[in-house]
Amino acid sequence: VPHRPGGGTVDFVTRDSHQYEADVETREEGGTPAIVDCIRCGLVFRVKRTIGDRVIENREAELLRWAWQILPDMESVLLLGNRQQPRLPIFSFLVVNRETGLFLHHNFVAILLNDLYGVQSRAGCACAGPYASDLLEFDQQTQNRYPYLADGINRLKYCMDNYPKMKEMCREND
Repeated sequence: VPHRPGGGTVDFVTRDSHQYEADVETREEGGTPAIVDCIRCGLVFRVKRTIGDRVIENREAELLRWAWQILPDMESVLLLGNRQQPRLPIFSFLVVNRETGLFLHHNFVAILLNDLYGVQSRAGCACAGPYASDLLEFDQQTQNRYPYLADGINRLKYCMDNYPKMKEMCREND
């Protein structure tokens, strides 16, 4: 359990700067000791020790093969990242409305995945901003401007309209 919180929950991160959440309650919530999470973590390690690494690795490989067979055929799913590198079955993706060309808001997608399908996903905290910038191949100028763009769908639509790499990635899934 952390004995003290960090700087707080971030709203956005680049390689050179960060911006904390403006709302103090939201900002400081990230530093709250996660007692239940620590207990869960202990249980995870107990299960891991009980079933063994090989069973887990085989299941992860099975899930990864399944995902690579299914996800690329989904016209509305834009997979991000290198498909050639060894990886866990964890995916960064965007969901596009094919009628409008706009991306669905990440929190909306996360809620639907959870509530309708029981699929865990993470959305909303931009602490992995540098990784997202790498996935989308944003140059430094774009990264510097990014926090000041409109929120949510407008931000993604702006990027889609103005950066060739995003258009190229979308064409891969047409």
